[in-house]
Amino acid sequence: MKKILCLVFLTHLLTYSLTHCLYAEVKISRFSGAVSVYQNQTWVDVKPEMVLSQQDKIKTGHASRAVLTVDETSIVIVNENSEVEMASIVADENVFSLLVGKVRAKVKLIQGKKFTVKTPVSVCAVRGTEFIATSNGELYTLEGTVEFANVHGVDTTYVEKGYFTAVGPDGKIPFPTVFTDEQMSQINLDWAGLEEPKIEKTEIDEKGEQETKKEMLREDIEALRQELHQIVADMKTDIEVAREMNNEIKEADFATGRTLKDIHGNLVRVEQHLLRPDSKTLQFLNLTKRDSYVYGGKFKYDGPSGSRLDVLETKVTFNKSLPDQITEWPGFIAGQDENTFYPQSVCGKLTNQTDKIEFIGVSKDKGELDEEGKVLMERSIVTEEYINGWEIDTVYDAGDTDISKDGEATGDLWATNISPKIKIDKDGQTKYVSIFSEIYGINNDGKLLNLNNFTSTSENPFTVLKEVAVENILSVREGNTIGSPDFFAKGNIDLVVTPDIVVSIAQKLATEAGNIADSIK
Repeated sequence: MKKILCLVFLTHLLTYSLTHCLYAEVKISRFSGAVSVYQNQTWVDVKPEMVLSQQDKIKTGHASRAVLTVDETSIVIVNENSEVEMASIVADENVFSLLVGKVRAKVKLIQGKKFTVKTPVSVCAVRGTEFIATSNGELYTLEGTVEFANVHGVDTTYVEKGYFTAVGPDGKIPFPTVFTDEQMSQINLDWAGLEEPKIEKTEIDEKGEQETKKEMLREDIEALRQELHQIVADMKTDIEVAREMNNEIKEADFATGRTLKDIHGNLVRVEQHLLRPDSKTLQFLNLTKRDSYVYGGKFKYDGPSGSRLDVLETKVTFNKSLPDQITEWPGFIAGQDENTFYPQSVCGKLTNQTDKIEFIGVSKDKGELDEEGKVLMERSIVTEEYINGWEIDTVYDAGDTDISKDGEATGDLWATNISPKIKIDKDGQTKYVSIFSEIYGINNDGKLLNLNNFTSTSENPFTVLKEVAVENILSVREGNTIGSPDFFAKGNIDLVVTPDIVVSIAQKLATEAGNIADSIK
């Protein structure tokens, strides 16, 4: 079974991310002409800065255009006589369905995220590039490389900058060809006015433009400061938050805390720390403290009922130093190339102070071997994974499937999973175990959340974050049934994770934005 432990651990990281960013933000930043949006089962006229939700559609008429901004990093330009559906705009994957017409996308994504444009006949998948796609299956790559496939995924090719291809009537994709002069002329015609023309400016014009830009910057930052200050005001719930607003926590060390109930009704204290052991390393700690423990989940529990401390720890070491000031990190990272700035090692650990699940990953270059002895086609993190010191055999495949259940039918946020059989080895001995996992979205009262709690609320998303957490419970048994012998001495690892550390960092950035606005007045 390949990378079972890594997947389990990444579940923690993903659920943590989901609590503070369930969906990507897609908004209409600019539009012209006749543009309408399909929301709540009806078509409505577009409005400035309108935010689009999953399954919404946008339609442009003759001589019309709309510019969509995705998470303030990528843009999708919808040309005239076009219609696009927001098929999936979750945080880690954005899928836009081009139903009719043409779009031009300029994509910039962090590693691990996905951006896809689907048409009735093709699929364009990218991570960072610029391209034009049409609903009849044409693709023009303007920057970077696009993975291009037919709608069935049975014919795939990679289209580089300056090359064109299109899905044929038989569903096959011909070898990409260089743009012709006619195609370039058509591109320039279709997207005329997209970029401002470059003109010579006099010294007076340049000074006037600089003053105008400075005034616009001042207004934008002031608006941002007011908005973020309001968010901060809504989140002043304890002394630690107030201290961070006053910059009393050092730059390289953020700490937050929240007291709530878990899914079982136990009182829980969750504390989080973001640390800098050295200039190249980030360390995150999530501490789940309980004075007593009663289990009320969906699996059997054989552990003790006294006080306990469960810990999630991750550590990432990069190949170069990060800036000392956290406010400089976004700009620094955005300005780096993935080939010159990357993680050298990634380590993770989940423990109840007796039982432990961990993985240790190191960066290996293209041409080296991965965990299964296969040659790497690009730089990757290669991991070793352990359960209580027993190494997981990532090559072993038991041939069985996992057993999963969830609350999708009712919209309740819970899921359970029993993994396929995992082979573990230690000191010449071999055992076979399965990981039992439970995940719950809960509020501060320990009540199970429903999707309606997020989709039907009009509250500020940051306000909602104060009331949500994710609880993940892991146990390991020597077999895949609830009555199988327990491999853990203390029954399970039961972690509650909140988005509070992200809120803490946002407050720091808000304070810095205010300082910048003051400095240019």
